[in-house]
Order: sequence, then C-alpha cells, then structure tokens
Amino acid sequence: MIRALTIITTLLFASAVFADDAAPQAQPAPVPETPAKPFVYTPKATDIVMGKDTAPVVMVEYASLSCPHCGHFYNTVLPDLTTKYIDTGKVKLVYRDYPLNAPALKAAELVQCADPDRRHVFLKVLFNTQEKWAYDANYKDVLANVAALGGIDKAKFEACMKDAVIEKAILASAKEAQDDYKVQSTPTFFINGKPSQGNHDVENMSKLIDIALTDAGQK
Repeated sequence: MIRALTIITTLLFASAVFADDAAPQAQPAPVPETPAKPFVYTPKATDIVMGKDTAPVVMVEYASLSCPHCGHFYNTVLPDLTTKYIDTGKVKLVYRDYPLNAPALKAAELVQCADPDRRHVFLKVLFNTQEKWAYDANYKDVLANVAALGGIDKAKFEACMKDAVIEKAILASAKEAQDDYKVQSTPTFFINGKPSQGNHDVENMSKLIDIALTDAGQK
C-alpha cells in the first residue's frame, strides 16, 4: 500500500518558516487528531462513473494513476467486478483522483480534459502503461503521446496541462478525502459509506460488496 502523506500538502501549501531564535521555546500541547467524518457520497464534476445511478451499492474509489496497487486493481480486479456487479446494475463505481506525485496529477488532468465518454479509455491506457510514465522524468512527453493517440492535439494538451481550474478541482477533492475522511493510502474505497483499505483482490472485494448488498436488502 502506498502512503500519501506529502504530495497534496506540498502542492497546496508553502513550506513552514522557522524562527532563528536559539532560546528554548515552550512546546504547545499536542492537538488531538480530528476523527474522520462519516462518508456521504456527493457527486463531483471530476468524478468518473461506471454503472447505473439506480445501483443499490455506491463504491467510491480514491486512487492515484501512479500507484501500482491502483493499477493492479484496475487492470486485474475491476474487470471481474464489472461483469459481476456493475454490468448487472448492483454497483455504481465512482473513481476519484488522489495524486501521489506530480506525474499522477498531470495524468489526472489529462483524463479530465478528455470528453466525458472517453475518460474511462484514458484511465485504462494510463494504468496499463503506468511503468512507462509514472516515475519517468520525461513523463509529460509520454502523456502527450497518450493524448495524441486519444484524439487530443498538442495545443489542447498544452492548455490542459496549464488549466488551473482542473488542477484546483482535483486537489480540492483529494484534500477533502485526506482531511475529512482520513484517506492516507491508495487505493481507498468507501462502499456505501464504509471505508476499506488493504486487500483488494476479487474475493475480498466481492465479500465487501455482498455485505453492502445484504445491508441494502438486495441479497
């Protein structure tokens, strides 16, 4: 599981300034950590949705496009869950970006710049090619190639990479997840509001979804 302890704060806030005074200073009492708020699904403009709005189970995923565990889930686990639960109208999956590094943030911006009905295609391509761009110093060149293959020309790609509105929306959603719901690793799921971290193979995810379906009176 990849820890997400720095990237969002780094991108949103400046570094703290420390005083030069060498005299001993009184230390403030530690502030208790605020408990996580109950998760309530509220649609966002940046959500990427699979499934019917009438599905009894809503599964919200916070993921980073540079996260290997997220790529594994998308490439090997999600296809089975799609056949079993999403295509049958039982689950609505909501994908939300939680970027762990600059390449993941820019990849997320690229996905948002695609036409809404093409965003799933971009997610698939980016997760399938993750090793070729996610930790490469020239990641923007690779993302530009992905954009071109997906029908986004150079001018639109360059404008997308500079779009402060899209970047702000992605980071605001991630910061809400971190501050309000205490998301600290990816992928993190909320299945009808209940958080799930850890083992996200087909068997375990199926068990969690089946419990949610039972709780919703659907099994």
